[in-house]
Amino acid sequence: MSWADIIIVMEDSQRKEIARRFPVQYIKKRLLSLDIPDIYGYNQPELITLLKQKVNSLLATH
Repeated sequence: MSWADIIIVMEDSQRKEIARRFPVQYIKKRLLSLDIPDIYGYNQPELITLLKQKVNSLLATH
């Protein structure tokens, strides 16, 4: 976490967990949530498609 400029999480509960575990680093970092519920399986095609769409959208606006 110390080397990251931006941290991207799938949902807000993950953001809260990072804040709880790493409070000092959390206040120094920019965290973005993709608002994707953590209901998908590993490498599930729908998840991969959704991740690509959301990350590309974030990169275009930031």
